[in-house]
Amino acid sequence: MSGSDGALTRNAEVIDRLPREPLPVVGFWGRGQDRALTVRLGGREQRAVATEEYAYSDGRVAYRIRPAEADGPQVRVWWDDAAMRWGWLPPGRDGRTAPRYGGPGEVRSRRWPEDDWPMLWVHVRGRWRPALLYQREDWPDGTVVYTVGVDPEGAAGSADREELRLTYDPRAIQPREHLVRADGSQA
Repeated sequence: MSGSDGALTRNAEVIDRLPREPLPVVGFWGRGQDRALTVRLGGREQRAVATEEYAYSDGRVAYRIRPAEADGPQVRVWWDDAAMRWGWLPPGRDGRTAPRYGGPGEVRSRRWPEDDWPMLWVHVRGRWRPALLYQREDWPDGTVVYTVGVDPEGAAGSADREELRLTYDPRAIQPREHLVRADGSQA
């Protein structure tokens, strides 16, 4: 396991030349089937996609990767749990349930109409789940609370969403692009 908060702690090792012995099993994925991953290169975490996998009989695995947002240069790297993780979402932490505000001052509140709920990823029960933002509260002390509807397991877009009130924390709530899964692949 990498750092205690899930952050990547070292750079991925770039491979100039893949070893030919033992002969690896090579897997290819076509465009649109590339596997999303977050990799640390040059001291920063970045989104990438794996296009090929090289699995060696001695347990080593290497990947050919490219930047996710552009047709940049492809490099080969050895898999390293401290240098990469599958998917594009950052390490998560379960959202904290928010109480009702009972202090001095007035809570500002914004509610979105049903046909315009913003899409989110919410980290609950140990993993990122699709959700919709129903309401935002801004408390006088600076606390921000989101009321969200979290889709049931395996039922994205269900009307049976679980409603949660969570204190905003970027480790527990992230924006979600339309039709993109938590791993960065297209839905």
